[in-house]
Amino acid sequence: MIVIRFLFISVPIREFLAVVGGEARLPCNIAIPKEPDIISLILWYREAPKSPIYTLDFRKGLPNDAKHFPGKMLTGRAHFDTAEYPPTLKINPTYVEDEGVYKCRIEYRRSRTVTRPVKLITIGNC
Repeated sequence: MIVIRFLFISVPIREFLAVVGGEARLPCNIAIPKEPDIISLILWYREAPKSPIYTLDFRKGLPNDAKHFPGKMLTGRAHFDTAEYPPTLKINPTYVEDEGVYKCRIEYRRSRTVTRPVKLITIGNC
């Protein structure tokens, strides 16, 4: 008989505040779990959509040549800033309806995919 036990650790979701009409900043820890490895894609999801709201594609070229693809919900008001550490999804202006749980999914070439949730709380109702 084989017994398999899983250990589930509950980690609180980090919360970030943004004033409606201002800039929201959502960080994504992209630390590589095993060396040597590189990132292929970074995808941002909001709540539980089927498609990403923002994609950063590293598959062709160097990290500085990564392709940015904001989804329809963020077109014209979002940018994933890889010059900061940790890299940060910036949404400007922020709307009341932007509030919610966002997930940053990092796909590595060799290591397992990692998903890191963060919660955006909006302040104000402009």
